[in-house]
Amino acid sequence: MNLVSVALISDGNATSQSPAVEVADDLRLQAAVLLDTDPTFQRRWPVRIEDTIQLTQAIGTDYYHFATDVAQIRNLDKRLFASGLSAKFYERLNAPFKAWLAGLSGDDDRDQKITDWKQTLQTLVYRSLDDVLQNTTPRDVTGIETDHGLLNIFTASNRLRINVSQHLDAPKG
Repeated sequence: MNLVSVALISDGNATSQSPAVEVADDLRLQAAVLLDTDPTFQRRWPVRIEDTIQLTQAIGTDYYHFATDVAQIRNLDKRLFASGLSAKFYERLNAPFKAWLAGLSGDDDRDQKITDWKQTLQTLVYRSLDDVLQNTTPRDVTGIETDHGLLNIFTASNRLRINVSQHLDAPKG
């Protein structure tokens, strides 16, 4: 499956927008996964895959918030720094997620396969965290005072770990 999206540059006039970026990607899925007919709707692969994508995006949001905390500690532009760090995180996720999708079959134990992805996701987010921690500065350790108390690399890291743990251990609903 190829996906193509085009972003448009706006000059304020909707009729004169022009294409700026084209992104192509490929995803491979077995037909039995895409056309899953499990009698229980909530167990069907497309539903389970969508839930897994939402979980992955929630973890991505957790990592983005961690990145904004680091930017705040370092007195950097939050949006710019967090966007760059998030982009690296999603690049790290891309190939393993595609491989996970391509490896799914209609006969799989769905819960086990999703647990496998959660373990991979946790490993990848903690590797990304470790990359940031490897470049800790004295200011990161000392931190800054905020309205909510001290914010340093350790409190930001702990907050990320707690959020990731909560998302990954959240009961299915």
